[in-house]
Amino acid sequence: MVACQRSRYFGPVGPVIATGLDYGNLMLRLKLNGQIKQEERTDHLIHDIPTTVGVISRYVTLHLGYMIFTGIPGTTSALQPRDVVEVELEGVGTLRNRVIAEK
Repeated sequence: MVACQRSRYFGPVGPVIATGLDYGNLMLRLKLNGQIKQEERTDHLIHDIPTTVGVISRYVTLHLGYMIFTGIPGTTSALQPRDVVEVELEGVGTLRNRVIAEK
């Protein structure tokens, strides 16, 4: 579950890191309460993965296991308590979280 705080930003991640994939051409799908809200291939990101890694590595030393959050194509919707968010990445799997209100 993901706590719904006043902040709009959070970054849930899965329990494993997949390797050996063509990160530049994977289907990325986001569902909100079972309805597809975003669906696009990673080759349609504004900046491709090698460029993104190259720019970041000019300023930060990247180590094995570091994660880079690229964002997702399209627009996003506000989340409400009890919403279920599913992010599916081709070849990796689906990460599913229920939004809860933080007390």
